Amino acid sequence: MPAPGTALTYVYTTRDEIERLMSGVGVRLRVDDLIDSTDPDYDASDIGYYFQELTEDATLTIDQYAEGHYDPEDLVNSRWVRIRATWIGAYLLSQRRGNPALFYSRYEEIIGELQQVTFGNLVIPGLPTRADLTPAMSNLRVDERFMVRKLRVMDSISTGGTSARQDFVYIYPYEWL
Repeated sequence: MPAPGTALTYVYTTRDEIERLMSGVGVRLRVDDLIDSTDPDYDASDIGYYFQELTEDATLTIDQYAEGHYDPEDLVNSRWVRIRATWIGAYLLSQRRGNPALFYSRYEEIIGELQQVTFGNLVIPGLPTRADLTPAMSNLRVDERFMVRKLRVMDSISTGGTSARQDFVYIYPYEWL
């Protein structure tokens, strides 16, 4: 996560992608007050800063839901993520001049999909997850040799992921008989 007040080193959408979705005219209608060249205090970078904030907001929205399961470096290269970040950016831009209903239904669908990603019910296509999603089955045994945590996993006859924090029963040669 970036430090407060610093720009992200990655974004999932760009100004060009949002403009392609909304059209050049649609974008200009929402930011024309930032492009006032007759104003002596006009700074051409104002619109650049605005789009930087907009794309970072869309990126952070996706990160909020997906970063627990996916690495941001993988998310940057995902077409699925870029499309959704562009729609989120378009929705955020449409709010600026009072017409959020234009993209609201698609925004709600995307947030629903991202919630499903958070719950683990939806996997982003083509991306590796951080967690081992292999189905697992643990065979348990009560081991009286221990005072506490007597329930132990028999590793030799259990299957599945290796990321769980479980107490294992160690196999001794006399158990083979």
